[in-house]
Amino acid sequence: MLKSGTLSANAKGNPFMQEERSHSVGEREDMPATQTLPNSEALPDKSGSSAVFSLSVGPNKRPLFAHQSVLSQSPVLARFCQPGFRESEVMHIDLPEDDPNVFGRLLEYLYARDYGTTFMGAYNLADELASIYILAEKYQLKHLQSLTIQKLKNVDALSRTPRAFFAISQRIYANTPDSEPFFREYFLQEAPGCIEAIAKDGANEISDLLLLGGSFAVDVFEAQRQALAMVQAKQKQSEQTFTALQALQKQSEQAFTALQAKQKQSEQAFMASQTKERSSDQAVKAWQAKHERCQRELKACVTDRDMYLRLFQKCKSEHRK
Repeated sequence: MLKSGTLSANAKGNPFMQEERSHSVGEREDMPATQTLPNSEALPDKSGSSAVFSLSVGPNKRPLFAHQSVLSQSPVLARFCQPGFRESEVMHIDLPEDDPNVFGRLLEYLYARDYGTTFMGAYNLADELASIYILAEKYQLKHLQSLTIQKLKNVDALSRTPRAFFAISQRIYANTPDSEPFFREYFLQEAPGCIEAIAKDGANEISDLLLLGGSFAVDVFEAQRQALAMVQAKQKQSEQTFTALQALQKQSEQAFTALQAKQKQSEQAFMASQTKERSSDQAVKAWQAKHERCQRELKACVTDRDMYLRLFQKCKSEHRK
């Protein structure tokens, strides 16, 4: 297994690493020089009457302190605390290959079951989490690995910057054994979407990652296969959607044709109604004219009757005389 303070030859040759990364583990140029790290006084004492070990971390031997029971949560550090080891006799552990800032986060986790981060930008934050993950694997702290994966998932911008994602991933692959399961599973979940995004840009950078070889290249190839399957599934779904839209359009055209026919029938019925109404109007007018004529004839008859009655009365009167 590679040490957490170094990068492999593959990592140095990673095109994404060269583009995105400007510092290696233990060489953080933007790390505050006066950062407070966990020690036996600053953190809550969950160790009871446990002895306190001093630690010299990093090439500059930064001093840190931790309780024996806290260090013993790591199977690796626990061996240093066992009788028979020189470290347990002098109550001091030298860790020259580790980044003191990252190891401070590890101690913070051992005391508090959580840890904070220093950086804000998506790549720098993910790079810090990658350092913590590598160190957690080195000291066999599986729960810390799991927690760090969850924190990586919460870096939303990382999935939207595939080149940064692959740079971080290749670094973790290069510094952890192939048997490490947590990050590999996370990688295969996120990598297909990142590969699809790179393919949409028309870039050919995935082939450079495949040339790095090792388990990283194997998983990149698998992620590429999954990405292709995703694209094919989306294409098939798109074709099905297009077919469904064509069928819907055909149904719409048929419905429109039926509406046009119905509208034409309605217009014909309206015209027939108008024609019938005109015929009815003509019949009414004819009846009205006939009625008026009858009234005139009746009036004439009444006039003639009155005239005949007067003549009859006149004749009757003359007859009596």
